[in-house]
This record gives sequence, structure tokens and C-alpha cells, in this order.
Amino acid sequence: MYRDIHEESHFIDQGNDITDVLYLGNFLSKDSADHYYESVSNITARIKAIFTVADKPFSGILPSELSPDFYCIDLNQPLTSLDSALDELQQIYIKDAVYFHHPKYVAHLNCPVVLPADSHKFRIFTSVVSHFSTQKAAALLGLGYNAVVAVPYDSEFRMDAQALEQSIALCLSQGNIPLAIVATTGTTDFGSIDPLHAISTLAKQYGLWLHVDAAYGCGLLVSSRHEQLLSGIEMADSVTVDYHKSFFQPVSCSAFFVKDKQHFSYLTYHAEYLNPLSASLEGTPNLVNKSIQTTRRFDALKLWLTLRVMGAKQLGLAFEHVVDTALQAYQLMLPNPYFELVHRPVLSTLVFRFMPEQPRGDDDIDRTNAYIRKALFREGHTVIAGTKVNGKQYLKFTFLNPATTLQHLNEIVDAIITEGKNYPTIYNSQS
Repeated sequence: MYRDIHEESHFIDQGNDITDVLYLGNFLSKDSADHYYESVSNITARIKAIFTVADKPFSGILPSELSPDFYCIDLNQPLTSLDSALDELQQIYIKDAVYFHHPKYVAHLNCPVVLPADSHKFRIFTSVVSHFSTQKAAALLGLGYNAVVAVPYDSEFRMDAQALEQSIALCLSQGNIPLAIVATTGTTDFGSIDPLHAISTLAKQYGLWLHVDAAYGCGLLVSSRHEQLLSGIEMADSVTVDYHKSFFQPVSCSAFFVKDKQHFSYLTYHAEYLNPLSASLEGTPNLVNKSIQTTRRFDALKLWLTLRVMGAKQLGLAFEHVVDTALQAYQLMLPNPYFELVHRPVLSTLVFRFMPEQPRGDDDIDRTNAYIRKALFREGHTVIAGTKVNGKQYLKFTFLNPATTLQHLNEIVDAIITEGKNYPTIYNSQS
């Protein structure tokens, strides 16, 4: 039986240290600097040792021969130590990797891309508060920004399913071609999650591709308490995730998933000098066969090591903690007359604004909040974000550090109030 995210507060209060359940040494901070240095030194020493003895660019062991070793690994059972994870990594990857630095490695990679022809009537539907990358993607595809239809949201900043259906109907009546729906699980500002079941029903009804932007909300996948918020994501045709957000990975670390892997074939172009068809038929993997990008870093290694050292459960606990922190901030600020809160947090963001005691109109409130953010940033003790809601200036917390405590929250809130109170004096002195 699933529990609603707001059914219980689940706060980790001041008497319950997060270190009791989560080893914060795995997160980069001043307290883990020595551990980080030792880890990097360990890895560097291992790589040096490998490069020193490498007498050829490749072991000759094919990916198809290595595949069984990967299937024997249970990612749900982390190794807990970096040394163990590195030992395993050396066995399954490093010793049989292609050493492109070797003087006998003489390959070069390049690949063309293709563009659809009849596209001027295509329309993509997404929420008004979805990420701007949908518009950028449409432009890169040659469809233009106007191909994206902004669908109104409801009182909780989720895409309004009824408005979506009306937008699709209007599109058809105008002779245009509905192409896809982009739903969001975790909007950038509000952390809101679109109604996936209702949206997927409409996608199926009208024969549209359903893409889910789970770049932020993907951390819910490893949360035992909140995974139900992603119910319906399994009906998507494709999903994007940013592991460098709620999976706590270094930038960049993202992934694109499709329900039917055959859809990757539309991106495939075989070039004899790069990814010949014969290699694919032999089972040799090449990421260029399912990517617009050609030369790529091994970003998956970051996530692999994290899962092998920490495990999915620890990542889930970390994300649950930052969700709790956002709710804690909400409850702390809600009764305070100096703050106007826009929403109750769903994930780990909170949008709000400081309310002066005697504001001189909406413009004064906007100027005050813009000043607060810049003043705090200039002082360097606290960094908060800013955004606009209905044309008005707001402030925003984005919690993604499990080490943030109630004491930190109190200090941040006090600093915001102090700068907000200081602004009238600053403004008058500049007038």
C-alpha cells in the first residue's frame, strides 16, 4: 500500500543525525576532503600502474565475451568500499578496455546526422512550467520554437490534462499534426509532477509519442517512500534522467531511455570508418548507433561506481532526506509573516518571496527580493536561487545536499530577513 508523500512529515530532526543512516563521507564537503583526496590518489595510482605495463592498445577480449561477467553482478548488493569497487571495475572493464592513448591506437571518429523533411505542421505539447530544453530541442530539429504548445497548469503547477486535450483538439482543427507530449516529473521551480496516467491515456487516444522528462524526479526511482509519485512513467515511450541531479553524480551524467530499443535505429547511420554494419552484426556495441553525439566520455562509470560503493538504497535515503529538508523549510517559514510561500514542496524545491513590512507596491517587493539574492551572493555565506512566477520576482531553495541541517535553514532564513529589512535603507540611499 503506497503512502502519500505528505501523509507523514518523516523529518530527520535535530536529535536524529543523518549520519546514523547515511555515510556523508561519500558526498563532497569540507569534512570529506581528506577522504576525497585519498580516493582520487588511489584511483590515480591504479591508472598509472595500468598504463605503465600496457604494451598494446587492446586485450583482444570482445564485448560479447565480457557480457556474462556483467550479468553476474547484482547492483542491489553494493560492495560498500571504493577499493572493492575498483578491484571489480579493473576485472570487468579496465583490463580489457581500449587504450586510446597507446601509440598503436590509430583510429578517428566522426558521424553525420539527418533531418526530417515534412515538419512545419508538427506540434509538441508540454506544460507552461516545463523545462526550456523542449523548445531548444524543437529548434534543433528544425521545427522552431513555435512548434511547442505550452499547456496551462493546475493549482499545483502540474500540466492540466483537460487543457491538454483541448490543445490537441485545437491543433487538429487548425490542420496541424500533433506529434508528441512531453510530461515532467519534477519541474525545475516547483518539483511538480504531471498526471502521468491521464496524460498517457490522451497520448494513446491520439496516437502521440509520450516523453517523460524525469531529469529531476528520477531520484524517486530509488526512494522506497516516494516511488509511487512516478506511477505511470512505465507507459512512456521515452524518458530522460539526469543522474547529476537527484542521483548525486558529478556533471554531466544523464541518460535517455526508450521503451522499444528498436527506436534507436532511427538514429543509426553506419559509416565504414566508424561503426560498420558488420561490427553491429557481430554484437560489438557502439553508442553512436543510438546517439546524435559521437565522441563520448564514459559518464556511466560515475553511476556504476556509486551503485557499487553506496548502493541504490543509500541514494534513495539521501534523496528522501533532501525532500524532508524542503518540507522542513516550508514548515519553518509558513507561519512567518515575512514570507509568502507559493507551494507546498513535492520534491526538494521551495519557491517563496520576502514580504516587506510596508511595501511600496509590487515593484518594491520585486526589487527587494532581487536585492536579497544578490546581497547574499555577494557576501558569500549563503547562495539561493531566484525565479519569476506570473511575472513577479521570487526566491527559491533547491535542496540537494544531505548535509543541510535545521541549523543551516535557520541561519539562511535569518539572513534573508536581515537583508530584506536592510533594503529600504539601501534603496533610499541610492534614490
